[in-house]
Amino acid sequence: QANNEFHGIMRYLSDETQGNIHDNGTIEISSNSILDCNENYHPKNVVDYSNNNWYESNSTVKDATVLFDFKDSVIQLKSYSIESSRNGQNGYHLRSWVVEVSNDKSNWKVVDSHENDSAFQNSSIATFITKDDEEFYRYIRFRQTDKSWANSYDFVFYFVEFYGSLKKKKCTEKIDC
Repeated sequence: QANNEFHGIMRYLSDETQGNIHDNGTIEISSNSILDCNENYHPKNVVDYSNNNWYESNSTVKDATVLFDFKDSVIQLKSYSIESSRNGQNGYHLRSWVVEVSNDKSNWKVVDSHENDSAFQNSSIATFITKDDEEFYRYIRFRQTDKSWANSYDFVFYFVEFYGSLKKKKCTEKIDC
């Protein structure tokens, strides 16, 4: 993925459907924490690569989550990229979080976890490798586990991208991104 951030599964689906994949129903992106319940900060913005809008959590919600439901597809996650806040070193960057996968939204498996991670201290973009897992999953969830680097529960994502393989449930075609 070097120099190829944000050209993975989410971009593939966006190009294939020619639009925001949340708005056109390809996937559903939701959160338990949206700043001021304002639609301008909805997590659907993280897959709108041609736009400069962003997702921002609400500072009063501990353990904020962003949930990606692939609906009629499943994903084998190998890595992911995030573009975080563009507000410098102590911006609203995630500091401690987990990435979890599931097929039923009840049983979650942690595939990546970070505690006091400084990846966003020198750059707003970082890519992370997940635990090796050959399974395909319908749901991917980011869950904040501590305050951001701004010492608040508020955090920002401009973009999120997933890399691995995608299978559409209605066919056996497997797409590697």
